[in-house]
This record gives sequence, structure tokens and C-alpha cells, in this order.
Amino acid sequence: MRVPATSQCLRQAVHRVPPQRRWFTCDRLIQEHDVVLLRQRGDKRAKWKLTAALRDDESHRIKLSYGAHVRAQDLIGKRYLDTVTDSAGREVAIHEASMASYIVNSERMATPIYPQDCSVIVSMLDLNPERPGENDGDDNEVFEVFEAGTGMGSLTMHIARALHAANPPMRKDLRDAIATASLERRAPAPGGEAVADAEIETSGPEQPSESVPRDENEVSPSTDSELATPEPSSPDIESKPDQQPPIQTLTLSRLDVAPDIASDLADWSSSRRAVLHTLDRNPSHSRAAYKLLRRFRRAIYLPSVDFHIGSISDYLLPRLASSLGVPFLSRAVLDLPAPESFADPVVRALKPNGLLVVFNPSISQIADFAKWAVTTRQPLRLERTAELPNSFLVAADEPTANDCGGGRPWDVRTVVPRNAASEGEIVQVMRPRVGDRVVGGGFVAVFRRLKPMDGVKEEEKVEEEKVEEE
Repeated sequence: MRVPATSQCLRQAVHRVPPQRRWFTCDRLIQEHDVVLLRQRGDKRAKWKLTAALRDDESHRIKLSYGAHVRAQDLIGKRYLDTVTDSAGREVAIHEASMASYIVNSERMATPIYPQDCSVIVSMLDLNPERPGENDGDDNEVFEVFEAGTGMGSLTMHIARALHAANPPMRKDLRDAIATASLERRAPAPGGEAVADAEIETSGPEQPSESVPRDENEVSPSTDSELATPEPSSPDIESKPDQQPPIQTLTLSRLDVAPDIASDLADWSSSRRAVLHTLDRNPSHSRAAYKLLRRFRRAIYLPSVDFHIGSISDYLLPRLASSLGVPFLSRAVLDLPAPESFADPVVRALKPNGLLVVFNPSISQIADFAKWAVTTRQPLRLERTAELPNSFLVAADEPTANDCGGGRPWDVRTVVPRNAASEGEIVQVMRPRVGDRVVGGGFVAVFRRLKPMDGVKEEEKVEEEKVEEE
């Protein structure tokens, strides 16, 4: 079939673009440490596999279905939609993983907030960070967001994407260091040797993924150890045998890099205009979330996030003391059971006119938080309460139908029925897909931080309305 001249011109124009300018195009080269989706041709239907971060190593082979595998070196240097051949001679196409499909098909140690719900929550946060020089405000002021309950890290990744453009660009060598550098080893235990993070990475078995059902021959990205070279593990925490710090932080400073690179990373971190502080009490959750962000698009959003391990009070109260009680948070998210038990320091650290978003599975939990805000005379005003609709995981060949990115999935196809194949009659199929599993959902409440006196007036107004109703 002859390709139209217009298509030929466009294709030639794309390939004439200098390599350094192709990052923002769809047609870019696959690099080491990228994570891709592989579509393996099957007997009846295609098999999909989300890879681990690709390693330019002869021993790194990605296990596929039907007992086959493909070398990571065969993928590096290709472009998306290019094809390779696996060890069994089957055709394997290379696809780019969207954030939604990456999250849903990744292993997790905690139940995630699914992408559809994450998008709604980020929208309710109303994040509009500005770049330096765009207004007459203080260019040195940092836009800080606090998330309590890191969990898997899905909401963390969505918030980081919203903040990413506010930060200065990062040099390529620094970006490569984040994705390639090994991490510091833990401090040695008394009378023992230093222990690598990978040896103590998890405190328990990982929970099975709730993503698209995998073939029995498929393995998760984190269990390719039989054929793949292991990735550098997530940073852990240096701890003294006699004293454990109340708050432990995972940042870029934990990278084991050359001194000049470490200095440049520290300088870049100090110049950030927007930062997400995400906190969890479970170290395994924080380490797994760190790895989740590092593997996506070669850690594109990781530099905007600081991971903290500990309690809310242990992190926020010292910062309030150092700021002499001046609030410093512009936004906050609470994804916790009984959030009213931990919210007081969050409210104190939230700037006037800042937003506090509370996410819970049931409306009664939202009501309990609203009651706490009124009875304790918190300077908060409830502005919106919404129910998040459930999503469905459907039985489909394409992983994008299972990414829970929003909307009701439909099956739209143009096919030739078997009984009409000889006549060549073409028909269209248009019907909603049937879901296998209900996922996501919950309730979200948005509170606005008021000035202290405004909070008192709001409390008095509520009491007056109560008296009028009686």
C-alpha cells in the first residue's frame, strides 16, 4: 500500500529532529532504566507484561508468557511501537506505559488509591504553583504540600506530577544519577557488618496485586530475579543502636554518588519551588513508594518528593517550633483511619486559605471529622463533600482498559463475523464492557483553613443554626 506523501513528510520530519529535542515527542528512543509495556503475540489473544527497569546487561532477561523471554538489551535503543522477537520466535511490540497503567499493573504493599480517584483528589487540591518572577510575591517562598498516609504511592505520584513544572529543570547527569546510582548502606549493627538495603527491604510478604490477571508464566516486575540483574534498592534509614530518631527521611541525599554530584543535587533540592512531603509510619510502605516513583519515566517526579517515616506530630511539631508557630503548608491530604485523632498539628501547620482534603472509605468517617472540627473550634470550613464513584477492572486484552483512569469502559470494534467471512461483511460492535471486580471509590471532604477568629465565628454560626432548627 502506498503511503500518502503527507505521512512520508511527517515521518521524515520527526526523524530529522535532533535527539536532544525528542524528549517531548512520542517517538523517542527507549533508554536504560525505562519501564515499558510489552505486547506478546499469543495463540488466541495477546499477552501484556509491565517490565522492570531495563538494565543494559547481557544477563537481564524479561520473562514472558509461553516460557519465553526477551533480552533487555534488545529493547534499549528501540522506539515505541517497534517490535522484537522473543526466545520462542513470537513477535513482541513495545508500548509506553501510562501513569495509570503503570500504577495498576505494579506490585503494591498497600491498597492503592486508584488513578481515577487520584485525579479527582488532585483536582480538589486546586494546585496552581507559580514559577519565579510570575508575580510580585516572595520568590523564595516554597509551596509545600503534606500527605499523611503514603501507602502504595499512587496519590503521591499524581500530586508530584502536578507540582513538577514549578521546579527548576534538572541536568541530565543528575537525572541519570537518581536512576542509576546505588544507595548508601545501612549503618553497621553492633558487632556486625553493614547490611545492604536489599537484604532488609521488606518486613513481611508483599500482598498480591489487584491488577489485571497475569498469565501463570508471567512474573511481576519485582520478581524477575531469576533472569534479571537486581535494581539498586530503595534508600533506607541510618539508625543508631541506642537511639532511633523520631522522624526518618528518604531524600536524594541518600544516593551514593560522587561528591560533586551530591553537592549539585543538594543545591538543586534547595532551589525547589514546590515540594511534596509524604509521611507513613510503615518503613516498608515508604521504601516501596520511593521505588514506584523512581522507576516511572526514569524518576521524573521523584525529585519533587520527600518521604518521611514516623508520626505526624513528630514531623510537624518540630517544624512549627522552628518557624515560631508560623504555618508553612499550602495544602494537606489525610488518608488515614480516624483522621481527627491526628489532624490538630496539620491544621496548625496549614496556612490561612490553605486546603485540607480528607479521604475515607465511608461517609461516617467524614462526618466524624467534620464534627471534630466543630466541637474543637478548629479554624476550618467544610466547603465540599463528594462521593468518588467505583471503578471496574474488566476482562479485556488491552491494559489501558484496566487502568482505572476514569470513565465507564466500552467495547467498540469493527469486525467481520465468522459466518459472514466469505462475504466480507463488516459490522461494528458497540457495548459496555463487563467488569470483573469493583475497585476504588470512597468519600472526600475539602476544608478551607480560616483565620483563627473566622474559625470562632464559623463555630458560632453553626451553633445558631442548630438553635433555630430546634
